Amino acid sequence: MWMINRESRYCYQIRQAFLSAPAQGDLVSSRTVLYLSVPKEYQDEKVMRKLLGEDNVRCVWIPRETNILEDKLKERNDVAMKLEKAEIDLVKQANQNYLKPPKHADAEDKGESHMIKRPTHRLKPLIGAKVDTIEWARNELKRLNPEVENCQRVYKKDIDARTLGCVFVEFSGQREAQSALQSVTHHDPGRMTPRYTSVHPGDIVWGNLDIHQRSRSFRYLVYVCTMVGLVIAWSIPVTAIATVSRISYLESKYSWLQWLSFVDRLPSGIRGIIPGLLPTILLTIVMSVLPIILRRKLKILNTKISWQKSYCKESRLTFYQLLLAYQERFPIQR
Repeated sequence: MWMINRESRYCYQIRQAFLSAPAQGDLVSSRTVLYLSVPKEYQDEKVMRKLLGEDNVRCVWIPRETNILEDKLKERNDVAMKLEKAEIDLVKQANQNYLKPPKHADAEDKGESHMIKRPTHRLKPLIGAKVDTIEWARNELKRLNPEVENCQRVYKKDIDARTLGCVFVEFSGQREAQSALQSVTHHDPGRMTPRYTSVHPGDIVWGNLDIHQRSRSFRYLVYVCTMVGLVIAWSIPVTAIATVSRISYLESKYSWLQWLSFVDRLPSGIRGIIPGLLPTILLTIVMSVLPIILRRKLKILNTKISWQKSYCKESRLTFYQLLLAYQERFPIQR
């Protein structure tokens, strides 16, 4: 406990020194506070400046809905990545043909385009028409670029678009930002909270910003019920694995398990592996599936910051591993 306390104090000191460093204080992210679950009447720059102080607030950003623009950007990025992959494959094939030309090719045909098979794909799986990937991707980019630019112009002009229920506020300094972060800004405990600072735009899950307090509470309740059910369901294979190491005890305790006596007739090496090494291997396989399930279940919570997903997954995984490992060991030591 003394070592844990010492390391914790050292971690707090390092964190405080990092946050109070001049280089960190000059960053815009360290002076910006993200407010979630902002009421409709507070989603106005003048209201936020009046609430937080005219002299303390430098800028206020109110994100708006961008579903159409995001869909177009995602489609364009997918096409661009497909074009890049196809061109790289074509270059690799041309380089390979130049270095190691086919046996039937003449010296003057080495590296020629008619000797290279261009990348193709189907527009629909199995039944779609087969098209040249490079030509198709270039034509799609010519079509998508004007559409993306048009969506961007509409987003800049449409100031009446639906907001996402969150506000970014940049303060004049890091001290003012920390004061606002720790201050109560609304009489309703579920409003204007949670609050974050020093958040990089790349760490924000933008699609989850428009989730209010009631929805978050309901999602958390569903998540807890799902996790309790997962513990109950996972205890069945863990208990079954625990019984493998007590085959001799079960055989002598219950008469209907006399058929397990074949284990005693096995060679001594194999007989030692079954109760000793086999439960450990099976428990490792069962535990390796837990992170995958937890990662999928965390989508229910719809966390706003990317690091929250990793933190929630690791904390739940540690709890489950301790609980189930103890459950696996308890029947052996009983």
